[in-house]
Amino acid sequence: MFLEMARTARTKGQTEQAISLIERVLYTEPNNQAAWLLLAETTPDPTRRTQAYERVVAINPQTAAGKQAVAALQVTPAAPTSAPATPAAPTSAPATSAAKPEPGPKKPAVREGRWDCRYCGSQGIRGRDIACPACGHVRDKEVRFYLPEEADEVLDAALLQRARAGVDWLCAFCGTSNVATAEQCRQCGASKADSNQHQAEQTYTLENVPRSAKAPKPTPALAPPPPSKSGGLGSLVAIAAVLLLFFVGLGAWLLWPRSSEMAVTGYRWERTIAIEELQTVIEEGWEIPPGGRRISERQAVYGYNQVLTGYETRTRNVPERVRVGTEKYPCGQRDLGNGFFEEVLCDRPVYETRTRSETYKEPIYQSVPIMRTSYTYEIDRWRVVTTRRVGGTNRQAEWPTLDLRDNQRAGARTEQYIVVLEDGNRRRYELEVSQAQWESLREGQRVEVQTDAFGKPISIE
Repeated sequence: MFLEMARTARTKGQTEQAISLIERVLYTEPNNQAAWLLLAETTPDPTRRTQAYERVVAINPQTAAGKQAVAALQVTPAAPTSAPATPAAPTSAPATSAAKPEPGPKKPAVREGRWDCRYCGSQGIRGRDIACPACGHVRDKEVRFYLPEEADEVLDAALLQRARAGVDWLCAFCGTSNVATAEQCRQCGASKADSNQHQAEQTYTLENVPRSAKAPKPTPALAPPPPSKSGGLGSLVAIAAVLLLFFVGLGAWLLWPRSSEMAVTGYRWERTIAIEELQTVIEEGWEIPPGGRRISERQAVYGYNQVLTGYETRTRNVPERVRVGTEKYPCGQRDLGNGFFEEVLCDRPVYETRTRSETYKEPIYQSVPIMRTSYTYEIDRWRVVTTRRVGGTNRQAEWPTLDLRDNQRAGARTEQYIVVLEDGNRRRYELEVSQAQWESLREGQRVEVQTDAFGKPISIE
C-alpha cells in the first residue's frame, strides 16, 4: 500500500513525501528490492542513489530489479569518497611547512528518531516529517519520539542543521507542530511570536532510551555510570553462587530423612578391652618430667634469633596508575524535541600504567642460634600391647575374660550393638543402636525407621 502511495507521490512531483513512504516500507521490509529500486529512482542525492542500487544488487542480482540496478550502476558515476579539496594555501607559506590541524573536540552524534501516527496507526515515521505521509495528519504535542537501535548517525549537513536548529514549536491557535526556524505556522499562518508551547525535550540514560512509542518513561536525571570493576569476575561469582545453592539443595534432599517400616531379623554385638603394660622407655626433651631418670645431657640448638646487622640499598620497579587526561564517551541520548536525538557526552578519566624506578633500604638479618640443655632420660609409661575382643549374635553380651600379669592393667573399653533390619523388598541392613535400644528390641518386631533418600536406615524412631 505504502509503495503504491510512494509511486503516486513521485508521479505528482512530491519527492520528499515519496521518499518518506519508501522509507516506511524499508523500515519493516529491509530486503524489499522494489522499494530500494524506487528509492534509487526517486532520490536526488547521487550518493544515496548509488547505495540504493548496490542494495538491490546485493539482495539478488538475478531478478529483473537486480539486473536493472546492475545496468544503472554501469552508467552511474561513482560517488566521491574523499573530502572536497581545500582552498590553496597562500603562496607565502611553503606547502611543506603546513601544520597538520589538531583534531577538534568530539562532537555528539545526531540520529534521526521516529514517531507513530495516532490517527491511522502508521509506525516508524521519520522524525523530520511534520505530517504523517499516510493520512496527512500533523503531529501534535502528544507525539512521542523514539530512537530505534539501528538508527544511523546523521551526516547530511542540511539534516544536521535542521536537527540543531532547536525544538519544534506548537501553534497556539491550531496546535500544528512547526520547525524551530519557521516564523509562521505552516497550517494557519499565525506568528511564532504568539505561541509559547514547544515539543517536549528529554534527556535519557543509555538504559532508558525509548526504542518504540510504547517505551516506559525514563528517569529524567542523567548521571554517568560508575567505572566497571571486573565484570567478568562478578559473573563467575554469580555462577558459583548458583551452583553452590544447587548442590546444597541436592545434599539437603538426599539427607532429609524419610520414614519407613522395617522388621527386626537379627542382632550382633562386640566388646573390646585394651591391655596396657608398664614399660621403661627412653625419651629426650628440654625438661625431665616427674618420674623421669636422667641418663645424659648436652647443649643443643633450641631455636634462632634474627639479629639486624645492617641495610643494603637496592632498586626496584614500581608500577603505578597515572591519570593522563580525560575522554568523552556517550552516556545518554537527548530528545531534541524536533524528531532528532543527540548523544550526551560525559567525561571520564583516562589512566595509564607506568613503571618508575625507586631505591629502598632492605634490612639484613643474621640467624643467631639459641643454645639450651637437652636431656636424655628413662621413664616408665603405660603402653597398649594387645586388645581382648569378644562378640556374638546372641542376646547375652559380655566382656572379655582378662588374665593380667603384675605389670599389666585393663585400659579403654569399647562396645558396639547392631540390629539387623529388613524392609518390604527383603533388603537387609545393619544399624548401630544404643545398648538400651538393642536390649529392648525383639526379633520379628516391626519398627518405624528413619531412612535416607536411598532407603538406608539412619535411626529407629
